[in-house]
Amino acid sequence: MSPRRPSSHPSIPSLPARSYKAGADDRFVGGFCLPVQQSPRRLPPVDRQLFPPLHVPAALSYYQYSQCTGRKKALCIGINYTDCEEPLRLNGCVADAHRMANFLTTRLNYKPEDVLLLTDEHVDSRLRPTKANMLSAMAWLVHGARTNDSLFFHYAGHGNQIRDVDGEEEDGQDETIQPLDFLTHGDIVDDDIHNIMVKPLPPGCRLTSIFDCCHSGTVMDLPYVYSANGKLKKIGLIASTARLVPQMWHGARRGNLASAGTLFSMICTGRHIRAGKMARQTKASAADCISFGACTDSEEAMDLQDDGAMSSAFIASLTLNKEQTFEELLADLRKRLASYRQKPQLSASHPMDVNLQFIA
Repeated sequence: MSPRRPSSHPSIPSLPARSYKAGADDRFVGGFCLPVQQSPRRLPPVDRQLFPPLHVPAALSYYQYSQCTGRKKALCIGINYTDCEEPLRLNGCVADAHRMANFLTTRLNYKPEDVLLLTDEHVDSRLRPTKANMLSAMAWLVHGARTNDSLFFHYAGHGNQIRDVDGEEEDGQDETIQPLDFLTHGDIVDDDIHNIMVKPLPPGCRLTSIFDCCHSGTVMDLPYVYSANGKLKKIGLIASTARLVPQMWHGARRGNLASAGTLFSMICTGRHIRAGKMARQTKASAADCISFGACTDSEEAMDLQDDGAMSSAFIASLTLNKEQTFEELLADLRKRLASYRQKPQLSASHPMDVNLQFIA
């Protein structure tokens, strides 16, 4: 993995979708799910929402949006790796964590005593972002969470990829974040992040996550990923020519490149379908978990001289316009980061109505 690197680019400029009938825009009335007319910047509905009928365990039939009216807690982590050799050092991550903590307390009504800050500038060993401290802080963040609480997780540092052994990743790679002592104690894998911070949450508890690091598109292992226009990304279907697999296999063995290419494409598509189904069966949640990644899983994120591009863009966007829908916020983040050749990603633990107003 290449470290996030300083950029010579200029400063960051100021600057209804659903995939099934019963879902994020529907309400329960008398046991039936009735559609509600869409309007821009609506606040989240208070009623339970139906999961789509496919790919989700029967025990998980509904999810619930958070009203964000309960307790607010936040964990902000910034690592510059100042104790590491030069190629691994970063510049703006500690500043990112401080700016995000300040943004939460001054703009989003988080209490300073409920915001935990881990950075490698701390002298107190308990507040340094070692692997043990980060895992412990993640558990602290979600401990005692209740419906309508609002939790916030921010990470600025290195991100990496390792081989997936569970079959849940479409690209065959697990995403990781790298604590201060990752060279001796290893990375924190997306499965662990999900198990610690997503699985324990009750229905209707919001967890908003910002990952300002490389390979961060699905680092929280949330199975519903949305495109820039707010549409749920589709899992491809196996081509209707599947019945021709024997002939294509025979052609590939005889050196027919077209047959070999088609067969390879179908095998990859089948893997994507299996991975997508498994992810939604095992990683969907009744809680209200949202993650903004700085880039796709295959991309690198920019570390500027004094801050990270994604962290700065997120703060600047919501400072300029606090009342945005999820779709508008994602589009604005992508616009602000277009010159850095990284595409911010939005993923969720449940199907989303991206026309709802972003609240935290």
